[in-house]
Amino acid sequence: MTLLQLIIHTFLCPEEQLRPLRNIARNGVKQPADRHAATVDKFIEFSESLCQVSLYVAASSTDSSKVREIVTSVRRLESIEADIGPSVLLTSSSATDESGGNGHQHLDLMLDWWSREVRTILTTVDSVVDPQVFMDMTENIMDKELEKFRELIGSSQDDLCSQFYHLRHLSQRPAQVARRLQDDSSDAIYRNGLGVFIQLLFQRIAEATETFQDIVTQVAEVDSSGGAQLPPTPRQVDTLHRRLCLVKKAVGTLRDGLNIRRHPGIMSEHRMMLLSHRPVEMVHERIKLKKEKEANRIRAHEAQVEELRRRKKEEKNHEAHSPVSASESGSVAASLPGASSDSDLGKPLSTAPNTKFVSLPKPEKDSVEHALQFPPEFEDKEREGVKLKSKQSSSSSSVVVVVVVVVVVVVVVVVVVVVVVVVEIVVIVVVIFASE
Repeated sequence: MTLLQLIIHTFLCPEEQLRPLRNIARNGVKQPADRHAATVDKFIEFSESLCQVSLYVAASSTDSSKVREIVTSVRRLESIEADIGPSVLLTSSSATDESGGNGHQHLDLMLDWWSREVRTILTTVDSVVDPQVFMDMTENIMDKELEKFRELIGSSQDDLCSQFYHLRHLSQRPAQVARRLQDDSSDAIYRNGLGVFIQLLFQRIAEATETFQDIVTQVAEVDSSGGAQLPPTPRQVDTLHRRLCLVKKAVGTLRDGLNIRRHPGIMSEHRMMLLSHRPVEMVHERIKLKKEKEANRIRAHEAQVEELRRRKKEEKNHEAHSPVSASESGSVAASLPGASSDSDLGKPLSTAPNTKFVSLPKPEKDSVEHALQFPPEFEDKEREGVKLKSKQSSSSSSVVVVVVVVVVVVVVVVVVVVVVVVVEIVVIVVVIFASE
């Protein structure tokens, strides 16, 4: 594995390694210290590999200032590793012990310090690595991972989730590198043009996340109905695979967008769309609507179950207080809407024949092309711009006419003054000769 591949895999998502230890620090997990040993060993192993790769990058760089920054941060990370174990030991104290609370706080502070040093190393490493080569290598790795993704047909849901999150983290790293280039650039036109490709990549990632959310929601519906968890279907895997292929294509487009010659024109609508985050927001709004729909469906399901139980209870109370025959009670039970036998309560709600589900309004799923459409507010601005241009042209023509009229008047006045002066001179000359 090359050094660039090590950089991509090591710095893929370092914050994920902090979650188990942060749960210990913030949630106050009261367990013996030996149960945290595996978590601590895994974290220290990752931290050591990160330090080793960072030193490799420093050894291959010729910039002394960046090398010094990397080495300094690595030394601090190594000093933090020595304090992680004792901090975890303090968290195993009882909740009423003062040292237990201090242990959680100390571990949280150490992890924050570790996170800051890793961000410093990541920023320095990104400035050392050639961004175009980095994105090209990321695209090649995504090609291999997408080939593995196609083989997930028939696999478990956990494998699908793990592979999807891995590919999403891979696609987010080029966007981070491009953001740093955009922030460091002093050319406003270049920053705006590069932002178009960054926004496109984030939009493709959001669309793939929406598709993945649909698959997870369908699995949650099966679990709530009491059925066995099924592996993802070939159609689901193929749909998500095609979405991830669009994400990979957006990474390649972002790599080409590092060259200013590939940027759209100055007056391009893509640059104007950059001022509005509406396309990405629409995708997130659809995800939010789907989550709300799922929550409403669960609440409706629970309400129907409670209503069924309430009616069953009322029926039993009615039978207990009124001496009716079995045939009459059966007719009464049949007349009650939604009433069923006791055995029906143990079955899934969908098998009850008299149960009527509440049909929730299904939010319209906009297509991807609709998400990429030009917002209507920009069309209004374009019309206003045309009107403004027409007003400016009319005002400029009126100004030209006024200037011409003023010039003509000045010329006429000058001519009249010259004629008057010449006439006076002639009259004076004539009077002088007449007196002689």
